[in-house]
Amino acid sequence: MLPIVNHQPKYLGRLGAELDTKTRFDAARTAALSAPAATRQYLGALDRVRQVVRLGIFIATHGNFFDQPAVADGASDLFRDVFGAENLAVKLIIAVASLPLEVPIGLEVILEVDE
Repeated sequence: MLPIVNHQPKYLGRLGAELDTKTRFDAARTAALSAPAATRQYLGALDRVRQVVRLGIFIATHGNFFDQPAVADGASDLFRDVFGAENLAVKLIIAVASLPLEVPIGLEVILEVDE
């Protein structure tokens, strides 16, 4: 999942270079919004989701930027609000040099669902 709105990247750049503090959190939240939307489209409803098994958060950074966990909260807070704190498992945060389309955030979401 990427911070895409209307089939276009909403944010471009790397944290610690082109993006300011407010934009960092919102970019993660925007990327996270894609997951429930895609899940609902695929499953028909979100009530079949038992838990978020893994939330991988890849953050494009530059230089001496070390506040990745605070940025990742934009995504994990949304998942907590949608699926409940008791249904969150592992969060993995990885800083990378770049991501596709020059976006600052990329998410990997693994959900456990009822059949």
